[in-house]
Amino acid sequence: MKKIFKKLNKQKNKITIENLGKFLSQACEKKIMLNIKNGFTIVEFIVVISIFAIMTSISMVNYNEQRATIETSNLAETIALTIRQAQVYGISASGYNLGGEDFLNTDTEDDFFDADAAGIADIVNDKAIRGVIFDIGNNEIILYEDNNRDFIYREDDDRIIDKRKIVSRSISFQPASLCNNGTCTAFNGGVIDITFKRPYPDAIIRHRNSITDSGGALFSSVDIVIGGADSAFKYVRVNSIGNISVKTQ
Repeated sequence: MKKIFKKLNKQKNKITIENLGKFLSQACEKKIMLNIKNGFTIVEFIVVISIFAIMTSISMVNYNEQRATIETSNLAETIALTIRQAQVYGISASGYNLGGEDFLNTDTEDDFFDADAAGIADIVNDKAIRGVIFDIGNNEIILYEDNNRDFIYREDDDRIIDKRKIVSRSISFQPASLCNNGTCTAFNGGVIDITFKRPYPDAIIRHRNSITDSGGALFSSVDIVIGGADSAFKYVRVNSIGNISVKTQ
């Protein structure tokens, strides 16, 4: 204020409210321009960077969790649809092997429709079987036609319709839960066969220790569990009467 009054005296101006306001305005503008030229202090800069880093970390955590949840949901729906696909194929389509004759063989057609051919003897008992196998340890899913009709997948005998593998780094098969009469057992490995035999929608559920084993134990229901560390588990539940559903943990 003293400087302003001195300046007014030097200029021999009469001190008025108008002159005083003008000089105060000029002083404020100079102060603002000085602050702009000085920029941020180091403390202010560190505070801004810290806030930005915290916000970014929170966003990344939420993004990873959301992505894992979406991946788990999509995979569960894909598994349920694959099982449903095997069910529809099993109850609505016949096999290419009828009455003991393989129709992939081009010589079969003439023999099959020849009245004297033995191949036409019995096609009434033909029951097409389609199935899905879940290889828990290898994260693989195979939709197949059970050519030899033993209700399990055999690499050398059965025809692969579709084959898929879980390639996500964060999502995988978890121990499956197989139940009989209310008693459930968790299996951390092995393979699960779910097959459907024409014309019924019922599911035949088996567990084997490896894909090369024969037979396997029968179960009345199965929960195929998928998920990872960043997402809630999803359960694809199949029971012996053919019901297929997706549930959250």
